[in-house]
Amino acid sequence: MTAWFKRFTGRVAVGLLAAVAIVTPAQAFPVLSTTPSGQRAAYDDQRRSIEMGRFKVTPSLGYALNYTDNVFYENHHTREDLYHQWTPGLRVDYDSSRPGVYANFGYIGDLAYYDDLDDNDWQRHGGFAGLGYETPGGLYLKLDERFVWSEDPFGSFNEYNQSNQFGLGAKTRRWSNAAKLTLGYRFGDRWFAEGTGRHYLLRYDHDADEWLDRTDTGYGAGLFYRLTPRTSLFGFYSRIDTVYDRQNDGVVDPGDPTIAGDAVAWTSTTSQDNHQNRYGVGVRVDPGGKLDGELRVGYGDMTFANTRDPLSRGYEDWGGLFVSALAYYRPTARTFLALNLQHAPMGSPDADAALFVNTLAELTLRQEITQRLSVGLAGRWSYDDYQDEVPGAEHKYFNAYRLAARLDWALRPWLSAGLEYAYETKTASHSDYAVSEYAVNSAALTIRINY
Repeated sequence: MTAWFKRFTGRVAVGLLAAVAIVTPAQAFPVLSTTPSGQRAAYDDQRRSIEMGRFKVTPSLGYALNYTDNVFYENHHTREDLYHQWTPGLRVDYDSSRPGVYANFGYIGDLAYYDDLDDNDWQRHGGFAGLGYETPGGLYLKLDERFVWSEDPFGSFNEYNQSNQFGLGAKTRRWSNAAKLTLGYRFGDRWFAEGTGRHYLLRYDHDADEWLDRTDTGYGAGLFYRLTPRTSLFGFYSRIDTVYDRQNDGVVDPGDPTIAGDAVAWTSTTSQDNHQNRYGVGVRVDPGGKLDGELRVGYGDMTFANTRDPLSRGYEDWGGLFVSALAYYRPTARTFLALNLQHAPMGSPDADAALFVNTLAELTLRQEITQRLSVGLAGRWSYDDYQDEVPGAEHKYFNAYRLAARLDWALRPWLSAGLEYAYETKTASHSDYAVSEYAVNSAALTIRINY
């Protein structure tokens, strides 16, 4: 057992003893969510709030003592450490007496401090806002805004690209902003239509990363038929136009400085600009029962604006099956399941391949054992299959897996503690790409306060 892990287990024991000291055994409290970071919370409605008329203010604060045996996601010479993670948060909600009229905004922070490798300390700060309005005549509007500034080492994951591992293992300073507008109209009790528009910006701070700066502009439309009060079938079309801003400005990607000639000079006639179309059908189940979520299935394509890349290789367009699903199921009052599925093309974070097709499956289970104690299990598989590769090179694809187990204990209505273990690994199709492989064991003690 390493010295770092001994320190982790020792501090966990002290933390649990302190938690036990403030609990009154005769009391019983609801269990808070055990879903992994980045997933939807299972029982957000159990959070207490400060109520001021129609406004609800919900402050929160989390602390986690984390251990990892591979801080930098390396495939050799791995390093381990402990780090302390603080997650402050604030949410403000306005609930109108009219259905469909609401507003919310808030802040989510994430700050990490390492015991030994303190040069790797990182931060993430995010703000969000939402607005909804519906008229008695059936017209409705929804607006959502998300801003994130980050320098964390966990890759550029976001809701539009769930497999972007650019910068994984290294502090990568960047910011993103995502805005989405939905306009809808209800034609009586059964039929309704929606139109959507979205705008997404991703900007990197370091000169060596700016070649991946991008702007996405998208729009779509759907026609819905309501089968039941909560379930609707629909057909849809959407389009996304992606512009790599700095590539069009002539930025140079330095590549690997240890490899002669690895630098790539971009221009507006060689950039990875592209557009994607998606056509299909789906089913949507609104919240309010045991099951809610949305499934979309259809045909998708990705077409490049230019014919050749900076190395004079031809871009190859893609077309094929498109799948997107996110569902939540509560078979009993004590059991919660979440399912996330995806199969779609993604813009590549590598200059040697313009795109990859990502297939992702993720399942999360939360089971309440008693009114205080709950367990959580999560599994994730992600497969990245690169297209349009360097002629003569070995076919490049990666499999990534994550398994996690979690135990949560509700100490008070506003206080919970948890223990989590996770294992992550990534394997490559060929030894030529082994530098991207890794295996990580991690553990965490968490304490969360929700007023």
